[in-house]
Amino acid sequence: MNNQIINTIQNYYIRQNKYDLNVGDHVTVSSILSKKLKRKQIFSGIIISIKKNKTFTVRNIISKTFIDRTYNLNSNLLINVNIIKKNLNYKHSKLYNVYPRKPISQSNN
Repeated sequence: MNNQIINTIQNYYIRQNKYDLNVGDHVTVSSILSKKLKRKQIFSGIIISIKKNKTFTVRNIISKTFIDRTYNLNSNLLINVNIIKKNLNYKHSKLYNVYPRKPISQSNN
């Protein structure tokens, strides 16, 4: 009896529109920072980890500094996830060691 009540409450709050996210996809995530001000923030980067289809971590590299943000898929603060580029070349489930590549034009000659 208790499990049925818990399941109905959980199903009520789970989002129906699931995103087809994979590790290595380049995405832009728009979310609400504060409910009082209703301020939106857009964060773009590469998905480096997905945990049990409930949370995902996005990494952005700005001036050689890594910025990681973790989002909950069922959160009310998450507005939209746009997939810019699908990348299926990664075979690992976690990409914590993704580093920016140096441009070919820069050489030490």
